[in-house]
Amino acid sequence: MWSVAKEHLVARNECSRAMTFMFMTLEDGHVLQTEVAPGAWVDTGRTPGENGFMFTACPVGFVPSVRFALENKQTISDSLYNCQPGRPDA
Repeated sequence: MWSVAKEHLVARNECSRAMTFMFMTLEDGHVLQTEVAPGAWVDTGRTPGENGFMFTACPVGFVPSVRFALENKQTISDSLYNCQPGRPDA
């Protein structure tokens, strides 16, 4: 669930398990990757209205089925990826 807190975009993990959240600003390619506990919030550090972004959320221990990179922006933005076992840095 997306919201705004302290003028930043934030997302809440509404799942019952910890998630790995990956967030990239399209403007500069900066990537935020963090584990988010159930019910916890992650602060993207970005303000609403800034240029576009993309994100994935997979259970800890899983990664998106497509590489988290700008060339996969449309696939990721359209949620056309699956979460598969693996490490984000693999």
